[in-house]
Amino acid sequence: MKNRKRSLITVVLCITLLGSLFLTSCEVLDIADSAGDFLGSLENRFEFIIDAIGDIGSNNPKDYDDYDEYDNFYGYSTDTVSPDFYYPDEYTDVKDPMPDFPYETEEYEEQIVDIGSSHGLEYTLNNDACSYSLTGIGTCTDTHVIISSHCNGLPVTAIADSALSNCLLIYGVTIPDTVTSIGRYAFIHCDNLESIEIPDSVTSIEDKCFEFCYSLTSATIGNGVTCIPYQMFYDCNNLESITIPTSVDTIERNAFYNCTSLSNVYYNGSSTDWNNITIKSSEDLNILNSCVRFRNWETIY
Repeated sequence: MKNRKRSLITVVLCITLLGSLFLTSCEVLDIADSAGDFLGSLENRFEFIIDAIGDIGSNNPKDYDDYDEYDNFYGYSTDTVSPDFYYPDEYTDVKDPMPDFPYETEEYEEQIVDIGSSHGLEYTLNNDACSYSLTGIGTCTDTHVIISSHCNGLPVTAIADSALSNCLLIYGVTIPDTVTSIGRYAFIHCDNLESIEIPDSVTSIEDKCFEFCYSLTSATIGNGVTCIPYQMFYDCNNLESITIPTSVDTIERNAFYNCTSLSNVYYNGSSTDWNNITIKSSEDLNILNSCVRFRNWETIY
């Protein structure tokens, strides 16, 4: 009887011990699981910190799709920004708009000029919006420049100030009969220009238009000009002949200063008309002392 009690007690103790061990092992496993989760969380946080440090040291975000907030801050969408587009070095609170991308450029519209005229010359629309002026040599490389009478369907009525100044390649110029005025210094220092013919349409010529044209040998002034302006042919020391219309009534000071080669003046009027022209400078001895040939073939030396 006593042995049966002892066996029963032993069985109960074993069951109790096994239960305790089972419960203890469950708690240990729970603790291990919690520790594993904690370590995994730490690992994720360390990876996040490392990535964040890498991004701070970079000028450009690594992944454009992950920076929607940054893009929206500047008003941009990652769908329209090139991956090569440069972002600022620092994020600031200044909400200045970034430049448009891609940049928009205006296409150059080639000017339409007359067939046969020189291409590449620069024409500018006048203030009246009904006509153009020649304003520069542009990309033209012609040695004989032919100015167009029309540009984009409108007449070319003027040669602007200094339009063809210092053009050393020019040997000749053709001026259309739509031009009514020639500006100051328009042909100054065209050192190789050999001759010039001003059409009857021109009524106004400004000062020093052909000054220092050292190769100029002949010039014809149209019937619309009334005044040969100040220093128009100043220091054109190879100018040999000039044709002057009866419309001219005034020759301003030094218009022919140092034109030492001038020997023939062709005048379309009579000697009486010639004597009525006001020559304002006694220094223009070259024009005063030249051989003047009149329309009626009379000659005065």
